[in-house]
Amino acid sequence: MKMISTIMGIDNQSLAKTLDFLPYPLLLSEFRDSEQRNIFVNKSFIDEIGYTCEDIPTINAWFTIAYPEAEYRNSIISDWSKLVEEAKAKQMDFIAKKAQIRTKYNGEKWFEVKASLQGSINIVAFVNIDEEITREKKLELLNENKDRTLSILSHDLRSPLASLYSALQLLAENALSESEKNLILTKLTRQVFQMMEFLDTTLQWTRINFSHQKPAKEAVDLRAIIDEILTLYSGLVEEKTQAIAVSIEGKNQMLGDPQIFSILLRNLISNAIKYTPIHGKIVLRSKQDRNDFTIEVENSGPAITAATIESILSRKYNSQRGTQGEKGLGIGLKLCQQLLETAGGRMEIEAPSTDRTVFRIIFPALHAVNC
Repeated sequence: MKMISTIMGIDNQSLAKTLDFLPYPLLLSEFRDSEQRNIFVNKSFIDEIGYTCEDIPTINAWFTIAYPEAEYRNSIISDWSKLVEEAKAKQMDFIAKKAQIRTKYNGEKWFEVKASLQGSINIVAFVNIDEEITREKKLELLNENKDRTLSILSHDLRSPLASLYSALQLLAENALSESEKNLILTKLTRQVFQMMEFLDTTLQWTRINFSHQKPAKEAVDLRAIIDEILTLYSGLVEEKTQAIAVSIEGKNQMLGDPQIFSILLRNLISNAIKYTPIHGKIVLRSKQDRNDFTIEVENSGPAITAATIESILSRKYNSQRGTQGEKGLGIGLKLCQQLLETAGGRMEIEAPSTDRTVFRIIFPALHAVNC
């Protein structure tokens, strides 16, 4: 720190003690050898952010390490350059920006980054605002979930409840023939089941988004879960005269959260039944290789389009009616993706032919129990 000591008239040891005494991280740099070189970080910087000047010898090295994702890094650099230009135009002494920084030992944390614009030494201070940002994001998520839940309960359930009320009135007035009664009862049974499914998915989605509990880690019997789900949907499968084949390798137990696996499979199986035509076929299978454990739900019928696959995976998908007019909430597949993120898995969708669609949920092989 010879240059700083010379400029400030303080010996290196006294300057280092002074800067180390400050309660927030500091990074000092100067333009040397045709680039901005980092020349000092204080104790708070090393404690909170973790890097030394050896780790980040230049500002370019700092940006690469602190913002490892290229798109975000380029955005930060671009925004920073604009702030410098605006500050110089307004003759301001410093600039500030909130940014998510990859620390050396504690993952990504939010900081307010403040940099001086005066003198030959560039001083950058970092104020930890991670808890504040996390609280704000949680509040935003809570409000979004609240609004979404109210929308579903007030809009998506209003129409089927009105239909149920009208049908029950006709039955109560005994103004229907026997065949008309049977037809309405069949329709009512389907509508009540769909409403139960709507409510169940809505409550699951709300619970997952409002709760911050960590997933359980215990043995999950996939075959038992699938059998339970198929029993639940047996009436709809029979009504559409669909064939369902199950191919589960070995015992196929997984280490994970049984509730999460149940929700994932119920949504994917329900989706397959909904979009498989009458006399169509659904295949449930699992497979394991060295790297992954995969569960597939394949259904016959017109294959899903590439545009729809993209919209589902980007979570911009709006539910469409099934082959018999079955209505969806549009949150089942979003719920699956959120759960997969929580459980360390991922989703893939493929249309291997014009009359087949395959949904896959994939987990690292370490989730599988060796049987």
